[in-house]
Amino acid sequence: MDIFRLAGDSCHGFAIFFLISFMIGCKSCCGISGKSQLLFFLVYTTRYLDLLFNFVSVYNTIIKIHYISLTAATAVTIFCIFIFYRKTYQWKDDTFLTEILIVPSMILAVTINHENTPTKILWTFSIYLEALAIIPQFYMILKTKMLTKHVLIYLVALGLYRTFYIPNWIYRYLSEGHYDEIADSAGIAYVLIYLFGAVAMFCIGVKMMDFSKNMLQKNIFFISSTTMPADRLNGDYDQLVEEKTSVKADIEK
Repeated sequence: MDIFRLAGDSCHGFAIFFLISFMIGCKSCCGISGKSQLLFFLVYTTRYLDLLFNFVSVYNTIIKIHYISLTAATAVTIFCIFIFYRKTYQWKDDTFLTEILIVPSMILAVTINHENTPTKILWTFSIYLEALAIIPQFYMILKTKMLTKHVLIYLVALGLYRTFYIPNWIYRYLSEGHYDEIADSAGIAYVLIYLFGAVAMFCIGVKMMDFSKNMLQKNIFFISSTTMPADRLNGDYDQLVEEKTSVKADIEK
């Protein structure tokens, strides 16, 4: 184990539990892609099915258990989006076709893997799909041209997760001679997708949409204040955007 991997795994856990904290605290899933969360749930459930019969190291076992906990946490996220706070879910904007990510990932996993066994194929599928799972979230942001602060924090933490893994891979190669062409290549693709998404958001002029200080006080992770009335979070998102646009037009007049 080295500090880079620990930092990456910490960012990963923080991103997911931060998102849950926001939704429960604000009773809203505004700005969050349910399709990305479903893809991440698929990633976590297929990653470490060999927990009970393939011991590598204590830290590796801890990480496997960590991923299982992330599966449960992501399930909570999905319930929040599609059941508890479904009135705030932007289903009209979350329209990316996830099939074009799942099918190629499975085909690659079957054809390019370390070992042609069910657990290894599913592990490889999970690695490939993880690099692509955030694409529906970026698509949703680019489509609406709006980004909330909680989603921004979530994206930064997830981006740092794999970014920290790159020096970890370099460290392991120099110290142990270890190199995993599948995991390392997918990890680099993961980071590049996040960078491309960030550049795309900047180029099209994505606007930051904030929440009020009163609402943020209900979430222990938030430290900043903004503009959107707290009592609007449980309303329809499309109406929110329409009202905000109307106010802006009145100001410009």
